[in-house]
Amino acid sequence: NTLPAVDIIYTYAGMGNFAIRDSVKGLVIAGVGFGNVDKIALRKLINLQNEGIQIVRGSRIQGEPVYSALASEIDDAKYGFVSGNSLTPQKIRILLMLALTKTKDPTTIQSYFDRY
Repeated sequence: NTLPAVDIIYTYAGMGNFAIRDSVKGLVIAGVGFGNVDKIALRKLINLQNEGIQIVRGSRIQGEPVYSALASEIDDAKYGFVSGNSLTPQKIRILLMLALTKTKDPTTIQSYFDRY
């Protein structure tokens, strides 16, 4: 009857550490360029992913797709992150909420983003 709580965080250079609500099950990162974040924020995201909060990277730059690729500064597969491909952060949020009603497996969630 309810969708899991998923928030969007808009990143910027030097943002460092950040806080999230306790009820959050997923987090959309509206990163710079190809969905990148600074090193301090990346460590926080890795910790959150390890705690079971699914991280999906997107871009806050309109029309800038975020794909899992060697060209990216962040290795999604290494950290269990998902790339939002060409979706806007708002659309990523909706798809992640729906995906989390079915699975918590990052590989399966990535397949949803690759399909839609």
